[in-house]
Formats: sequence, C-alpha cells, structure tokens
Amino acid sequence: MLLPKASVTVHVRNLVARGFVRRETDEANLRRHRLVLTAEGTRARDRALAAEYDRRLARVIPRTVSSCGAFST
Repeated sequence: MLLPKASVTVHVRNLVARGFVRRETDEANLRRHRLVLTAEGTRARDRALAAEYDRRLARVIPRTVSSCGAFST
C-alpha cells in the first residue's frame, strides 16, 4: 500500500486500542505478528460496508434498482 512503516504501526495500534483487532505473536518467528479481527471489528466492518453499499446504491437510477430486485435494501 506504499505506507510508511511508522504510519502502519500507528493505525494498527489505534485498531487494537479500539478493540477492532487483536495482535498475536507468531511462535515460529517472534518478530512476526498476526492481526485477528475481533467480534467488535467484524461488526464495525459490516457497518462500514453497509454504509458504503448504501452510498453507492444512492447514485444508481431508481428504475435500475427496481429491476434488480435481489439488490433492494
């Protein structure tokens, strides 16, 4: 993603502090960490995806939305 390592570290620390991810140490290589999405992180992700879906759907012509009944909200 071409982000500086320090910026990634700050973002990960913020996600951990908010309870969205949990950091686990890899036993095979103690310098490596695995980030695991928590239940709160899953809920936040789902809310964000739904909001983005609604935002994009609002730009579609209503006639097109009604013809795609499976996509109605």
